[in-house]
Amino acid sequence: MPETPGYSIEIKPDSLQTYAFPHGTYWSEELVGHLA
Repeated sequence: MPETPGYSIEIKPDSLQTYAFPHGTYWSEELVGHLA
C-alpha cells in the first residue's frame, strides 16, 4: 500500500484493523481529508 501524504502514523497490515469506522474500514481520498 503506497504511503499517502497527510498520514502522520505508520500504516501496517497488522494495524489496519485499528482504523475501523462505523461504515467499515476503508482507504480513500475522503479518509485522507478526514485525517488532515
